[in-house]
Amino acid sequence: MHENRQGHEIMFQDEKKLSVFPAFFKVNGRYILIVGSGAAALAKIRLIDETTALIVAVAPNPDAQFYAYLKEKGLSPNNENSTIKWLDAPFDSAMLGSAILVFAATGDTAQDRAVATAAHQAHIPVNVVDCPELCDFFTPALVNRAPIAVAVGSEGTGPVLAQYIRSRIDALLCPSIGRIAWFAGRFRERANASVAKGIARRRFWYSVFTGTIARAIMNNDEQLAEKCVLELLDSNHDRNQSVHFLNVSHGVVDWLTLGDQRVLMEADTIIHDSDVVHDILAMARRDADLLAVPPNSLLSIQFVKKNYRERRQVLRLVTDQVRLVKESALLRTDGINFDILPALAIDTVLCSSPVSQNRGTCGTEQVT
Repeated sequence: MHENRQGHEIMFQDEKKLSVFPAFFKVNGRYILIVGSGAAALAKIRLIDETTALIVAVAPNPDAQFYAYLKEKGLSPNNENSTIKWLDAPFDSAMLGSAILVFAATGDTAQDRAVATAAHQAHIPVNVVDCPELCDFFTPALVNRAPIAVAVGSEGTGPVLAQYIRSRIDALLCPSIGRIAWFAGRFRERANASVAKGIARRRFWYSVFTGTIARAIMNNDEQLAEKCVLELLDSNHDRNQSVHFLNVSHGVVDWLTLGDQRVLMEADTIIHDSDVVHDILAMARRDADLLAVPPNSLLSIQFVKKNYRERRQVLRLVTDQVRLVKESALLRTDGINFDILPALAIDTVLCSSPVSQNRGTCGTEQVT
């Protein structure tokens, strides 16, 4: 705690913790009320119109652009189409009705505050444009690949930055991702019945979303995709295992390649040297097992073998190149497949060593 110049106590927020919890509301067939007649309200309507929610637009005397949008939707005052109802009248608390969310976007502080007060009294979450202190929730920048959605938020501190990040993510995601998800949904019940829960099922879906099946969907060949997924289900195929080694002595998250990050997030068990930095470990899945091993201990190789034999996806994070070479040599002696990821911290001496030649020849996909 700390006192400001007026003597009031204020609490500093932990900069590494969010003050909000990201979540997705179920809005199908539910009413969302948007109050405002200008560009800010229109932006919210366009955003919500990407969902299957029902929109009530309280927009008295809408500006030209807003009015053109309403006419494009075939709306007239106090009329509605299948998804949007336009109320050409000032806001009244009776308009809240059965709304589950409210947006106040009039641009007038007093009016927006009145809308927020009415929503609070009705126990309806409200978002007030450009007034974070009045908001119960924030509207993220959205990447829509229905049913896949990526939401980027800044807790109201930097909406332009959130939009920039959204544009970068949007460029990375292929337009077919939504179709891949819809396709996979058709086989979810069968997969639940025929593929064991846990690691095996996670690997099954990984194969669906990253291999031949996904490529077939992207190429509009659903017949091939269905053939492949049925073969995968019938064989209950489990891809060949490989222990992944990654040298993270640099301790810098930004130096990890996309392949490094992917393996970190896919690992079931991460066995790491005790001095691996927290920020790198934080990239692991929440349900992954993290096992720290002290320097010069044989526990690491014992843990690796045990988890490998339990058919878990194992990642070994090291901060010592010599140790990496020794451990991978022991695995080779025991006939255990391994892969040394091309991390930036591994120098050319290691990459040209006999141990590294095992990479890509153990029957697993090369991780890049």
